[in-house]
Amino acid sequence: MKPEFIIYGLWAMGALAAANFGYQVIKKRGLKGAMFGAPITRTVGELDLGKSGPMRTTLKLHRLESRAPGAPTVGIEVVNRSVLGYHMQPIRLTSEQAGALRELLSRAVADSEGDLPPTVNSR
Repeated sequence: MKPEFIIYGLWAMGALAAANFGYQVIKKRGLKGAMFGAPITRTVGELDLGKSGPMRTTLKLHRLESRAPGAPTVGIEVVNRSVLGYHMQPIRLTSEQAGALRELLSRAVADSEGDLPPTVNSR
């Protein structure tokens, strides 16, 4: 087998991957929509978590367009920025998972204020 075929094959696979990503960006109405796997219908809010050394962290909450029952409807975007870097981590949650997260956050806040007795970690 000639080396040219291998090189052309690698270029073709790269071109197909780039075309697929471009299609997803267009279909999901933007780069963030492609990262979440669903279009963002609106951004609910943003929370600046402050700086830790040279890194600044921001948490953004998005409402995702749900096309199927049980599909993720809430998107949490964790953004870390530094002088020469940017990292975005998308987290997709269904309505049930978002409700469970809300409950866990409420318990953590109540526990930190001393309102709840200590509990065993339940999954």
